[in-house]
Parts: sequence; C-alpha cells; structure tokens
Amino acid sequence: MDELYSTVKFLIRCLVDDVDSVDVESEVNGNRVKFIVKVPDEEMGKVLGQGGKTINAVRAVVSTLARSKGKNKVQIVVESV
Repeated sequence: MDELYSTVKFLIRCLVDDVDSVDVESEVNGNRVKFIVKVPDEEMGKVLGQGGKTINAVRAVVSTLARSKGKNKVQIVVESV
C-alpha cells in the first residue's frame, strides 16, 4: 500500500509546479484502494490533461502496479483546494 501511495504522490508531484501544494489521501477497503488527490485550482489542468489523458495515464500505471500487489480496483479522484 505504501508503494502505491508513494507512486501516486510522485507522479502527481511531477506534473505540478508547486509540489508542496499537493496532498494525497488514501482509503483501503478490502482489495480496493481509493486515492484522493488535492491540488490548487491553477494546477488542475496540468494534472487532468486535455480530455483527461494525463490522469488516465496515471491511473493506468497505478492500476498495473496495484494488480501486482493483489489490489483489484484503484480509484483516483482529483479535487481542487
């Protein structure tokens, strides 16, 4: 679980200018993991990407890693602060 959390945090922090403004929370429910990523409004476009392509790529990477850790479902929710 720590590896998934670290991966999400690392990937999101690579996308934004103000790395200290990124906050990631996680919730585990059985074999499901939910990450809540909080970024400032001005950084939302960088995290989401055009048409959601960037965040979907992050989801794909984290989902692949999660499957190797025995987690079937990964959800990443992005919220503005």
